Amino acid sequence: MQGSVTGPYAFIAYVSDCKVLGILNFLMKYADDFNLLVPENSDVPVEDEMKQIISWSKSNDFPLIWLNVKNWFSGDLA
Repeated sequence: MQGSVTGPYAFIAYVSDCKVLGILNFLMKYADDFNLLVPENSDVPVEDEMKQIISWSKSNDFPLIWLNVKNWFSGDLA
């Protein structure tokens, strides 16, 4: 699907059930990419959001590739 016209739409349809936990947090999904935005004053910390995304990816057989991770945090995500 990469490089195709329908690829980005198929990706968005496939990941449509992956949601954030926090009311202030935002998960941008485009083409074949996720961007998680978690503000400092969030009601759900970034660690919990990442655990939710990892859990979703495992239950949907959707492998995550960790590229361009910025402002990473310390903690156990496994």
